[in-house]
Amino acid sequence: MPRRTLTTILLGIVTLLSPPRLISQNGSANGRIEGTVVAPDREPVSHASVTAQLQRSPGTAPFRAGGFTEPDGSFVIPNVPPGVYRVCIQVPGTTFLNPCTWSGSPPAVTVQAGQTVALGELQLESGYLIRVRLHDAGRLLQADEGRVPGARVQFGVWTPDGFFLPMRVRTRGAASRDLELPVPFGASVELAARSGFYDLTDENNARVDPNRGAAIPIQAAPDTPPRIHTFHLTGRRAAP
Repeated sequence: MPRRTLTTILLGIVTLLSPPRLISQNGSANGRIEGTVVAPDREPVSHASVTAQLQRSPGTAPFRAGGFTEPDGSFVIPNVPPGVYRVCIQVPGTTFLNPCTWSGSPPAVTVQAGQTVALGELQLESGYLIRVRLHDAGRLLQADEGRVPGARVQFGVWTPDGFFLPMRVRTRGAASRDLELPVPFGASVELAARSGFYDLTDENNARVDPNRGAAIPIQAAPDTPPRIHTFHLTGRRAAP
């Protein structure tokens, strides 16, 4: 299967299948945003987190509002103050890409007082799911996190543009945790792991340098098989 380029992916992470429509809501100082999130095959995507983020400008305070899609993929974000917003979509546990993370032009809408912006269908793109499993046989994280300053292990992905994206914890157990982050096919990214508090080893039992951390280059094609990158937490570098 031919490999798609990053440019192609970035232009198609979310496709707005119909132009926004304004619907009057007389008597309201705020507006609202509504639409439907669909998969690449145009099937509805339920339980997606949809967030409207106000685009910053001088003199404006940060604002965001959001909600989750219904079983039919529909969503409504009420009580949105007038302004220009970008629409971000996250679907944990899937390969769907967040347009605010990977697209050079995520969906943008202008909200006016007393108006509903009807976005129609927002079509997501799929990518490659980077997965990490951290084994913690001594259950040190369970004992230390939230109690001891600096007691953490950082996993994330460096993008081609030099941005660091923390990985999302998917499952959390007493002796292990699973993390994940979808990335576009064809994107040259780098999986990073680092801890200044704990000693880590990788899946080859090699010690992870506490200063430089681990760096694993990844560039996945659509036919790249899934895999789990494994790390082990072997002890504390500093006594709590």
